[in-house]
Amino acid sequence: MYAIFADGGRQYKVEEGQELEVDYRDVPPGEQVTFDKVLAVSAAEGLKLGQPTVSGAAVTAEVIGPALGDKIYVQKFTRRKNFRRRTGHRQIYTTVRIKQIAPPSTGSPDSPAVESPGETQTLPPADTLLGPAPSPSVGTPGETQT
Repeated sequence: MYAIFADGGRQYKVEEGQELEVDYRDVPPGEQVTFDKVLAVSAAEGLKLGQPTVSGAAVTAEVIGPALGDKIYVQKFTRRKNFRRRTGHRQIYTTVRIKQIAPPSTGSPDSPAVESPGETQTLPPADTLLGPAPSPSVGTPGETQT
């Protein structure tokens, strides 16, 4: 089971137990963070795509702690003016471990779920989506097909 969610202008494809670095949040280690903007969820019953998000789906992660990114050097130079500057920057990230991917709730069988049209789209598993391969068209170079 995997999910694709958006956070900080980027999209992440995650599975349960995976560790990743997201934009810095001032959250102490051990706390839970929930990502609500889930774009797609893949489960045993198939792939569920949101338009643009899957309602009711969420990704819950545990904060491990802050982390520093790679050092980036910025050099400025102006010719013939004796102007040279070199500064460095290290971006701060928050490392999180994905604890749970909550698929959208289907509701209880007693009460039918009210869903607005065009909100989500369910597709069968990916291996069933691929049909037979199209046969290559045989022809000589330069020949036009009508």
